[in-house]
Amino acid sequence: MATFTIAPPRDVRTARTGAVKTYIAGGRIPFGAAVIRAGAGKVKAAILEDTDLVIGFALEDEETHLYSGFYESGEPVPVALTGTVNGLMIAIDDYDLLEGDYLEVADITSGTNTSELGLLAEAGNHAGETKTLHTVAQLLEDLALKDETYKAPASTPTAGTNTIAMTSGDPTIMGLHVGDYILIRDSDGNAAGQVNRITAISDNGSTASLTVLIPISVAAADYVHAIRQAEVLIVK
Repeated sequence: MATFTIAPPRDVRTARTGAVKTYIAGGRIPFGAAVIRAGAGKVKAAILEDTDLVIGFALEDEETHLYSGFYESGEPVPVALTGTVNGLMIAIDDYDLLEGDYLEVADITSGTNTSELGLLAEAGNHAGETKTLHTVAQLLEDLALKDETYKAPASTPTAGTNTIAMTSGDPTIMGLHVGDYILIRDSDGNAAGQVNRITAISDNGSTASLTVLIPISVAAADYVHAIRQAEVLIVK
């Protein structure tokens, strides 16, 4: 059992969260992830950006998990079907998001992603004011994301380890704190991403590193992204 117990920065559930149904996790699911069907009575974190099959968003619970902030396969997952939640957001390019922007499952690679992530990004190629076929949510607050929130690691992280070398100063520029979710991303791979959490940050002015909760699974990571939580309205 992992011993890291710092809660994610914000609860997923809000005062305006609506109907909730419990499913069984069909894989590892971050709290706040958009989820899709994974079989009868099961859900998994959404994979492809061109899906409009999102059932809802995984809410937090009060149980102890293998990795704090994540459900594991076989565990019950409360899923918000309607109303608002604090979803998980990333930037891919140099754009802020504005209240009212529509959101899709994030497109993280030029390949065909197979990683289960459940992250959101602006819909319609930075035209977030336009509802698209694959819109799954609408942003209810302004969110500063831009390209300061993702940086290349100083060297390629080694799969199976828990440390990412960063350029000194970058963790601060990215606005990272212990407990934050991050995305480790391969920009042109297929198993192209992993959602993780920061357990420690080190920066001595010449080198920096992030220690993460879950062993790294991305073999050729090009970027590390800060993941922000923001209130969104579920759109179906």
